[in-house]
Amino acid sequence: TRLEQAKRKAKEHIESLRTRTGLGMDDRSDQAMVIAFDDHAKVLCNFTSDKRQLSAAVEAVRATDGGSSLAEAVAVARAFATSPGEDANNRSAAEAAELVLFSDGRIRDLDDVVAGPDELKFHRVGESSENVAVVAMQARRSYEQPDQVAVFAGLANCGGSPVNCEVQLSVDGHVRSVRPVRLPAWQGGRDKLGRPGQVSVSFSFPQPGSATVEVRLLTDDALPADNAAWAILPPPKKLSVLLVSAGNPALAAALGSCSLAGLDEVTSEQFRQ
Repeated sequence: TRLEQAKRKAKEHIESLRTRTGLGMDDRSDQAMVIAFDDHAKVLCNFTSDKRQLSAAVEAVRATDGGSSLAEAVAVARAFATSPGEDANNRSAAEAAELVLFSDGRIRDLDDVVAGPDELKFHRVGESSENVAVVAMQARRSYEQPDQVAVFAGLANCGGSPVNCEVQLSVDGHVRSVRPVRLPAWQGGRDKLGRPGQVSVSFSFPQPGSATVEVRLLTDDALPADNAAWAILPPPKKLSVLLVSAGNPALAAALGSCSLAGLDEVTSEQFRQ
């Protein structure tokens, strides 16, 4: 995955840092800190020259379903770099800190971050933008037949080529249906006027009780986290019916044959009261 590539490159960078040899007065070791970010920045390791500690912090980074916002991470890094604390006394105050970024470049506020080329070094990981996703999902019961469930899902393809894959429906972890689907390619240019290729699928099945319903695209792409969506399906609700009638035995008998929580019958005069 791209995250694994980023971790590998970050660890290689850590191993390239200078280590103090103790052979000279000016001999000093490089120090670094580790900051992970999605919608917000999180410091995983403060300034240190301990390469094992830095590598362990990098390994602790986990994928999330959030977006990527760089501005906060840069602000945090700059704040720590200007006052790194006692552990950083080997680094000269006049020596400017260097920000090293490992990312696929899909950062929503990248244009808002002001940093010179000597301050921020960007290492891109992953070149492919191929990604499919379940972008919408709904599971609902039929009013006429509450035991029948209909599931609707919207699928999108953000890649430049059509994708043939399978979409799978599972109920409480048990596969109910698998069907092939073709997702059209991204429509238009890669600017704001373009849009992903989209297609909708639907499933219908009986489910008398509550359940967890999952729709999943069976494919490998750049972001596995958005290949599935879930919905909690509550048990069917029984209706309570109040029949206002001057006397309609046929209608009352028909309603009585339905699975209702309750059936009460009153006259028009009683209802007005």
